[in-house]
Amino acid sequence: MGRASLTIVNRTHWNTEHLRAFVVAARSEVFGEHIQGKKLKVTFITSRRQGVSGLASVGGGWSRIRIPKQNIDKRSLAQILKHELSHNAGACGERWMRRSKNLGFRHPEWRETVEWADGMPLDLKPAEPKLSKVEKLERLLAHAEAGERAWRTRAKRAATGLRAWSQRVKRIQKRMAAALAETPGGAQ
Repeated sequence: MGRASLTIVNRTHWNTEHLRAFVVAARSEVFGEHIQGKKLKVTFITSRRQGVSGLASVGGGWSRIRIPKQNIDKRSLAQILKHELSHNAGACGERWMRRSKNLGFRHPEWRETVEWADGMPLDLKPAEPKLSKVEKLERLLAHAEAGERAWRTRAKRAATGLRAWSQRVKRIQKRMAAALAETPGGAQ
């Protein structure tokens, strides 16, 4: 089997490397040494609600984790990651998983299984520097020039296509005139 790969897609304002560290830690707990060849893609999106939730394919390679804009409970994030990665590993019994100490939230001692999450950093992405007015205009100009180039290319292709079809019409008209001339009685 090939190497295991892990793809993190971060559509939130949390630091991607910090989220990756959470996924790697949870993956090592779920898969252990049996990760050979497993390709995982974990997508983080912003949740409209408070709290962390998730969705994953059973036996597949994708997971989607919804995290709030602020005030993330690190242990809940770690537990949800373990739960969803377990689905990726093939676990499909949602009822027993939710009651389980290692993978669920209904067991009274579930927080103890993810104590490691407390020591991990989880910060916001650094703010992007604000663009000056000139930089904004430069970006707009580059975008407009690219659009102009694309439309010029389309116009050239359209002109070439029109020329080809016009020539084809002329050839057919010549053949039609020749065929009519050969027919006794001429044009009808």
